[in-house]
Amino acid sequence: MTSTRAKSLRRSILKEQGAGLEEAGEYEAAANVYRQMGNSEGTELANAALYLQAEQLSAQGSYTEAAEAFRNLGTYQDAQTRAEECAAAVWGGLYQTVSQAMKEEDYVSVVGYLEGKDMEVLSAVYPELPEMYRQAAYLAGEKLYGQNQFYEALPYYQRAGEYKEANDKKLRRRIYFLLGEWSNSEGHTALFRSDYTCCLDGQEMVFGISGFNLLLGETEEDLTSVYSLTAVTETGLTLRKKSDSSVTKYTRVGDWVLPETQLTALELPQEETQGSEGEESPEDMLVEDEGDEELS
Repeated sequence: MTSTRAKSLRRSILKEQGAGLEEAGEYEAAANVYRQMGNSEGTELANAALYLQAEQLSAQGSYTEAAEAFRNLGTYQDAQTRAEECAAAVWGGLYQTVSQAMKEEDYVSVVGYLEGKDMEVLSAVYPELPEMYRQAAYLAGEKLYGQNQFYEALPYYQRAGEYKEANDKKLRRRIYFLLGEWSNSEGHTALFRSDYTCCLDGQEMVFGISGFNLLLGETEEDLTSVYSLTAVTETGLTLRKKSDSSVTKYTRVGDWVLPETQLTALELPQEETQGSEGEESPEDMLVEDEGDEELS
């Protein structure tokens, strides 16, 4: 038997095997067999089998899986158009809702609707969504920070990533350096948390920031200015007590690391669901400058 005839016979056998698998609904296995034919006909048969699989997934309402299956077919027939259609069946309502919230400058809601979503999947259909998410997070952080909700702004700045250099600028404000654990050689300790609770020398309290003043109290209602924040850096903290002007200097315990933050993902309004799936404020002055210089 000549080499050419042997190859032809082998291809016929593989083609028959692939057809049997395809008839049994084993499309991926069929495609693998077809590819072993090693020619353009085998490639066409493999793509056709996978296209049929994607169509069945779509017909069953498995739009996310169908979108991925169509997308993996590249330029075969209208696979990319079909991928977009399947993805839109799942994410179209989300995109419309997020776009409207963005127009209305409801940045907190934009982040909430997109929180926890697979941006790689979304960006395949709506390429602008990842950047929209980062922009909304940044603008939500700016709005909250401007309302003196400094630590409420933190999770939004963290999600903004490199948008307008949020990581290098906004997250390195001194008000965020304050967070964490501090101690000194005299045995004094301090711990500041992003929920506005703190522990000074073993006493649990709540705190607030007003200008360069550290307010303390048992509750938010009885906050009183107790210390001046003389210096806050990544590694050092200096407090001046208002009552007697005594100064306490602290050194950070360990490295400065911002806490992990959580945001609640928002559900789409029911009718939207588709498918199955200026001038610097005192606070800015406090947190923008670097070094150990006096802040008051």
